[in-house]
Formats: sequence, C-alpha cells, structure tokens
Amino acid sequence: SFWDPKGFAEPAPFREACSPIVPLLRLPKRVYTADETLSAKLEFVNFLEKPISNVYPQWEIKTSDGKLIGEGKLGPINLPLGAAIPAGTLTASLSSVTQPTEATIRVSAPDACAMNSWKIWIVPTTPTPDSPKVLVTSSLAEAQTNLAKGGTVLFLPSQGSIRQRQDTSFLPAFWSPVYFTNQAGTMGLLIQNKHPALADFPTEEYCNWQWWSLLTPCAGSVVLDQVKNIQPIVQTIDAFSRNQKLGLLFEVKVGSGRLLVCSLNLSGNDDPIRRQMRSSLIRYLSEPAPAKLDKLSVNELALLFRDLPPEETKQAGWAKDLEPIPVKK
Repeated sequence: SFWDPKGFAEPAPFREACSPIVPLLRLPKRVYTADETLSAKLEFVNFLEKPISNVYPQWEIKTSDGKLIGEGKLGPINLPLGAAIPAGTLTASLSSVTQPTEATIRVSAPDACAMNSWKIWIVPTTPTPDSPKVLVTSSLAEAQTNLAKGGTVLFLPSQGSIRQRQDTSFLPAFWSPVYFTNQAGTMGLLIQNKHPALADFPTEEYCNWQWWSLLTPCAGSVVLDQVKNIQPIVQTIDAFSRNQKLGLLFEVKVGSGRLLVCSLNLSGNDDPIRRQMRSSLIRYLSEPAPAKLDKLSVNELALLFRDLPPEETKQAGWAKDLEPIPVKK
C-alpha cells in the first residue's frame, strides 16, 4: 500500500527485465558440462520513442566466486523499435571450470543504459564413480538387509514404492489447488543448501533451473506426517490446503545403519545434473556419518516404503499436470 518499497526487489535487478530497452539471451539450456562450448544468441527489445544507433553490447561469464570464464564485445549494432532484434552470438569455452559451479552471464549496453543477467550451472563431464562403501539400491529389502549389518545405503525408491506419495512438480500450483485439483499443487522447495550432502551440487535455498530435470517427469515426495522427527535436507513446500510434511531428500539412522533417501528423479546416466546430484550424495555418504542423525525404526521405515514386483518398479509416476517431454524428430 501507499507505493512504499516492500523490500522484495531492488530497483537495479528489477530494471534488468522491466525497462524500455532489455537485452535478451536465447540459451538452449541452463546446465552445461565443462567440455562444452556455450553459444547463445543475443537479442534486444527497444520500446523507446526512437531507434538507437551504434550500440556496443559487452558480455562476461563469471562463476559465483568471481572467476572469469569468458568475456567479449559485440557491435556496433542498431536497435530499431520493436522486439527480438538480433545483436550477435556469445561463444565461450567452459573448459576452465574444474568444479561444479553456478555462473552468471551478464550483458550490458552502456550506450543504451541496458543490462540483464542469467544463471547457468556447469558440472564435470565425468561423474565421480560409485563408492564400494555405499550401497545404491531401489529395493527396500536390500536396503533393510544392508542396514541391519550397519551398512550405508543410498535408497532411491521407485514412485510406486512410496506408500504415501505427493506428486511434486517443478512448477508451482496454478491459481489454487483447492479449485484446480488436477495438478501436483506443490509450491517449490526448501533446501538446506549448506548441507554437506549438497556440497558438490550448487544450489540456493530455493528451486532454480538446475532442479528442472530432477523434478521432471514429476518426483514423488515422501509424506512424513507419521514420522515427524525427520528434518529433510530437501523439503517440498506443500499446498496450504494439505500442509503435509514432505521430503525429497533426507538422512536417518536405522539401527546401526545409515540411510539417505532420495526420491528425486535420478534415472538414466545421460543427464549431467542428475549424475552430479548422485555423485554429490555418494561422496557425502563415503565420509564419516554426522555425530547426530534423526532416528527411524525398522517399523517406521516400513510405514514409508514397500517393495514392488519387478514389473511395477519402472512406472514413471507422472503428475497429472505434466506433459511428456517432446521428442525431437
């Protein structure tokens, strides 16, 4: 009210996308591997009163800790009135990146008083190999046997093996899940981004574009209402009308064993960000366990999960509001 600033947005970043002249970037994706060369087409929108001539756009790509990956200058270009005005191509090798990192592409055009920025994520080309210390399984029985021996398990339950599951999509609920019930209806993620399990997976405390393929096709959050002592590393924010406690990634001690449950979509080995999440979790489990872990009894574990017949374990478990990924012809 009263047009006073509410503190949710600062003027400078707001003007990046809401201004008479706005740089736009056509990126084919947001996640890259270090052996790739980034190539993106730069465009402008000009809604000023008149065209502008002799504009020299400048660009740079820097990691979150300030390391320069690439930079360049384009132009001169002319900006007539209108949208989608081509301004050249940005090209940069990503080979200097040796660790999983978040980076920012910044484009500025001082002649036009315009600036914009976009985040990307760069991960190693080759994932960390699995550790002999860690059992990776989707079988509850196999996990229970290993835990009973004091083993360490990364449990990747199939959608159908989660007894109480809430479909979880990358997109938040449309309008209201109360009136539009034919959707997952979740409202994003609450992430302990400083947790050592995510040390090799750069992320903020909230969901950004690097989470897209982990949640698509839809992930299945585990409803934790029956075991309220668990504090998830990655918690799904549920719709207010349900307000369930939901976990996508959580760690517990079962007897003398150590269990890390991940119901994110880690299927396949061709998606770099899924590989990177798996590598980060396995590296974490290869290290000594934390001194304090939430405890889960064998009976409580059985309340959350069940074993499925082999023919049912590959069910995709799509959320009702998601369409299949288009197949390129």
